[in-house]
Amino acid sequence: MENQTLIRVGLFSVCFLMLLLLEWRSPLVRYREVWTINRFTNMLFLLGTVGTSRLLISMSAVSAAAFAQSNDFGIFNVFPMHVGVSFIITLILLDFLIYLQHITMHAVPFLWRFHQIHHADERLDATTGFRFHPGEIFFSLAYKWLIVFLIGPSILAVVVFEIVLSSFSLFSHSNSKLLSRYQVILERVFITPQTHWIHHSVGVVESQKNFGFCLCLWDRLFKTYTCYTLPEVTRLKFGVADINAQGNNFQDMLLYPFRKIHCSNYLLRRSRRD
Repeated sequence: MENQTLIRVGLFSVCFLMLLLLEWRSPLVRYREVWTINRFTNMLFLLGTVGTSRLLISMSAVSAAAFAQSNDFGIFNVFPMHVGVSFIITLILLDFLIYLQHITMHAVPFLWRFHQIHHADERLDATTGFRFHPGEIFFSLAYKWLIVFLIGPSILAVVVFEIVLSSFSLFSHSNSKLLSRYQVILERVFITPQTHWIHHSVGVVESQKNFGFCLCLWDRLFKTYTCYTLPEVTRLKFGVADINAQGNNFQDMLLYPFRKIHCSNYLLRRSRRD
């Protein structure tokens, strides 16, 4: 258990450093400010994520896989199949279930209170992949624990999935411009920065597109996929209007979900305003 944690931290760090280099050499948007208050806020949220995850270590997806395995619970433990087949099915199924989780975070007003903190970043880069409220981390841990327990996948499959999840969170938010030939190839299968940036638009139409975290298959299948040209993407404005108007620092972001929200339905509220 401890070895997989070290491996995940090591790979996560390498991925982050590589993306910082790519952002420096080939940015989608060349910001005048290399490091703003948003970036430092994002780093503080990373510390909050680490602290919450360590505090709730028994709720981790890996713990759920180990618990299901030791109790012979879950689909793959009750109906065993070839390890390679179950490994691939696990990765694809978890990818789909995280897609559904993301849509739910937008559609349910109570959950949006926490997820909007992630969307409040007005300058997207790799550190935006750190920017998750501890409340959202808690809900995410509980959700993943439950679905992993019900599926009963191997511990290895869950570890690989968690590595892919954290790596794509950094990559899809990063301020990285891919060579056009790579962009065309990758966006047929995966969520790229140029694709996911559309989802972070302050506009309601764009923010309800491209919910996938790794594969774009589910967005294409359920008609939530869209793509823009590079000039169109670079002209997008990011953030959440209500939060942008009030400032954007760590303390305010932590407290914001617990303040009163005057409308009960997020999608209805945004549609009327836009």
